[in-house]
Amino acid sequence: MKERRETVPNAEFTLVALLKACAKKKDFHEGIRIHDEIRRRDERLLQKNPYLASTLVNMYVKCGMLSEAEQVVKSLPVRDVVSWSALISGYSYSHAHAHKVFDSLDDMRREALSPNAITFTGIFKACGDIGNIGYGERMHDEIVKRGLFEKNPRIGTTGLIRMHAECGMISMQCGLFEDLPIQDVVKWNSLISCYT
Repeated sequence: MKERRETVPNAEFTLVALLKACAKKKDFHEGIRIHDEIRRRDERLLQKNPYLASTLVNMYVKCGMLSEAEQVVKSLPVRDVVSWSALISGYSYSHAHAHKVFDSLDDMRREALSPNAITFTGIFKACGDIGNIGYGERMHDEIVKRGLFEKNPRIGTTGLIRMHAECGMISMQCGLFEDLPIQDVVKWNSLISCYT
């Protein structure tokens, strides 16, 4: 690709595939080289192709390079819910960065973007990790008010169940579980693992 910059058709699809492979293998060295190639080709590629940008963010997140993922998100002139959610998800799985979940959510909302299922899962995970049940309950109320359970019955529910357990509110889980629109194997497993 480096040798044939001008003649490779659909190079963006190739770059996405390569970034996904780097994320899967957690090969940040190759991921950085691909990011450099994107910059050399055309810095506007990330602006023109939100999927490529989100895939790059996800690669950095999966490789544990959260500050680089944040830099990519912040450098995009137009961010979408997918790029923000990838970053929020990454922060939620790093206990040391759990507080950044809330900062990123605030930034996302300032851009008039609403959380999706991945965002809510990350929020609930961070709330459980730092014991912020109040914030988690407000997010749960938002899901209910927006009717998101009806549109996506799985939205954040595993994270919601785990958040209550991690905050020491196991007694609330039974009522919460019964109120969920679907009680499937994933939710039963979440409930059982919380009790154990």
